Amino acid sequence: MAVLKDQPAGVHEAIHDGRKSFKRPRSLYRLIACDAPLFQKQENARIRDVARNLSTVRNAACETSTEAKLLRELRKRAQDYRMNLGLLRETWPSAMQAKRAETKELVDVLGHLNDLATMTSLINEEPELAGDSHNQAHLLSAAITRQEDLRLEALQRAAAVFLDDPGESRMIELLWLEAGR
Repeated sequence: MAVLKDQPAGVHEAIHDGRKSFKRPRSLYRLIACDAPLFQKQENARIRDVARNLSTVRNAACETSTEAKLLRELRKRAQDYRMNLGLLRETWPSAMQAKRAETKELVDVLGHLNDLATMTSLINEEPELAGDSHNQAHLLSAAITRQEDLRLEALQRAAAVFLDDPGESRMIELLWLEAGR
């Protein structure tokens, strides 16, 4: 609340920090969904409604393509996964830290992709922001080339992050059960 009200680093940073603060409890509520589905559904809806106004501001001039939406969804799920790994860090500290670092790299790549999509959308809507037509073309070309590289990198990282290793899953389960004793 204070960051949104005071905006010490500016309005955009305040919105970003405010949205991050809503993601943490929503991610935690997803973990309890199977045991408390009604509570999870109610709390998720409440937090979503509160955060909706911030989303409206953040989404101004954002890319609306299906691919961009899917990549944003992948980024959200990767952020959830990273937070969940943080909750499990005591079960297997070295492995959880490594997986969290790998997931953060994926989230960062997806964040860069989102930033480029937002920038290209903004330039398409307000071309004068990029200067003359030569500068616009050069900037958009560079952004599109970088997006292609980042998409490939993101998909490779996502495959590695979300690789289902049954042995690892079993080990985490055993460590979790042992920690509960």
